[in-house]
Amino acid sequence: MGTTEVGTTSHPLLIDIVTRVGEHENCDILDLPPVGKTVDPEALAQVADTPAVTIELNYYGYTLTITDGKVTDCRQLPTAEAVGLSVDSRSADT
Repeated sequence: MGTTEVGTTSHPLLIDIVTRVGEHENCDILDLPPVGKTVDPEALAQVADTPAVTIELNYYGYTLTITDGKVTDCRQLPTAEAVGLSVDSRSADT
């Protein structure tokens, strides 16, 4: 398997995102659109590597939950047209 690059960024999280969606779609990750068409990959990688942050990213009809730099959940959206990103900074005390 090759690497998945978006622009000049090749981050394990980007590969994890397309791999998880590819598994749900039963398709090769190279058949999926680049994550960079949904979100800035450099910004996503930087925020995802921040401790105590949970991100929900809508990509290719799925909501992916990213916690501590890893995809922890992948759910199909009710409509494949919803696209967006939200960030929740959890307290370090919890």
